[in-house]
Amino acid sequence: MNDACSKTRNKQFPNPTDASVRRLKAVANTFIELQQHRHTADYDNSRKRTRTEVLAQIESVQAAFDSWDVIADEQIAGDFLLQLLIQR
Repeated sequence: MNDACSKTRNKQFPNPTDASVRRLKAVANTFIELQQHRHTADYDNSRKRTRTEVLAQIESVQAAFDSWDVIADEQIAGDFLLQLLIQR
């Protein structure tokens, strides 16, 4: 999933200001950022998080789910899901 999200984040779409593209990139960015936070939480016990930081991360996940709900039936979402199954 990280590879698909990285490709999506860096992909040059024909219409980068399209709302669907922005939403898909937001989903991809959220996954990458939170996976990095998870790795830090798993392996760096010296790093403490505040309640505010954690709540902000939870809100970003909710926003990503909301974005996905909006685009789930669009071609751009189907193409992204296909990337998860097929490596190029």
